[in-house]
Amino acid sequence: MSKSYQSHKDMQVNYVNGVSEFNMLEGAYPGVVTAKVNLKAGTRWEPEVYSNDDRIQIFFTTAGSGYFATPEKAYNFDEYYVFVPNFDASPVFVQAATDVEMLRLVFELSDWDKKEIEECIMTLPRFHKMEDSLQYEESFKGEGMISYLILEHEFLGRASLGAVLAKGPNVNGEHAHPDLVQWYYALPGSKFSYTVKDEGTVDVEGGDMTFTGVKKIHSSETKAGEKIDYIWFEMIVPEERND
Repeated sequence: MSKSYQSHKDMQVNYVNGVSEFNMLEGAYPGVVTAKVNLKAGTRWEPEVYSNDDRIQIFFTTAGSGYFATPEKAYNFDEYYVFVPNFDASPVFVQAATDVEMLRLVFELSDWDKKEIEECIMTLPRFHKMEDSLQYEESFKGEGMISYLILEHEFLGRASLGAVLAKGPNVNGEHAHPDLVQWYYALPGSKFSYTVKDEGTVDVEGGDMTFTGVKKIHSSETKAGEKIDYIWFEMIVPEERND
């Protein structure tokens, strides 16, 4: 289980010009970077942008306030927002009003991705609050568990993004994904157990990350007085698909 879990206690924060970027669970899946970015208040950060035949990147803000900006528009955030730039069609910078923490998710475009986004892709840039996302339900989840689909399946190549929020006691029951790999990033204040069948259980806290391979049966549970709040990031494994 250790190769699929990283504690926030092991994630280094080293600022250079007000910016720290740490690659979590580095090498968990080929061609994918799952990084935690910290910005000090007042910092302007210009992340690298990529061409539409190279990489897609997703930003998800988890703490602090500020704005993303392109030459055309500024996008204000405070806490849980997603931003997907329009590749390198226009430059992007992030201005931190307070100390900011965010996820930066980047993946190399495969031939499968390129075919999919040539046929259909969400309009970019994409920016919205998590709570404005589509809500969905699944039979294996406990009562009162809220699930958001933040970036929809197959409108951004292999990638999709969502969130699960619940107060304890609650459980996200055993299930598996036949053609997906999945990361969980625990949001601030979370505390829950995460189990992969035949591999073991880890105790997860806010800032931790897990990785689950294709077809792995997994579940999570939180106790009374605790929270099970996390972002999930999924990647389709095309060779496992039946369509």
